[in-house]
Amino acid sequence: MPAREASEFQLLRPQDYQFQTMPGPAGSQAKAWVSPPRADKTRVYLMVTTLTPPKEEATSYTADQVLDKMLSSIERRRKDWKRSATQRGTVNGLTFYRAYWKGTDTQTGQQMRGFSYVTQIGNSFFQLSSQDIEPAATTSLALMETMTLTFTLPAPSR
Repeated sequence: MPAREASEFQLLRPQDYQFQTMPGPAGSQAKAWVSPPRADKTRVYLMVTTLTPPKEEATSYTADQVLDKMLSSIERRRKDWKRSATQRGTVNGLTFYRAYWKGTDTQTGQQMRGFSYVTQIGNSFFQLSSQDIEPAATTSLALMETMTLTFTLPAPSR
């Protein structure tokens, strides 16, 4: 696929999920789809973070390095941290790097699990990630990962 800038993407998600946008880490842009609250008032989400470094820095990073950097920020807020090896694969023709993790939130003491997928398109990196508390993570993260696997870019305009 020729390199091109990607500012928009498509993602299938449940209709009852609420869309939110927020600033992400280091000047990035984050969009999230958040589930309705559960009985315990917790929610699960799928977040898509778009990182676009300055053009002169874009070639300084690879998608797997960005994945490591993004996960290190989560690791700092967890104890008993365990992370899978980085895996490489494709989602709808795009090369992604992914990893799964688990740990205990240092503020709440809750056991958590999550995942992160990262791809590079042109000068931009896209991270698709989710996390949830145990035991809800067993089913909720399966749905969030299914949503992740629907990530596509619109067809280029002619």
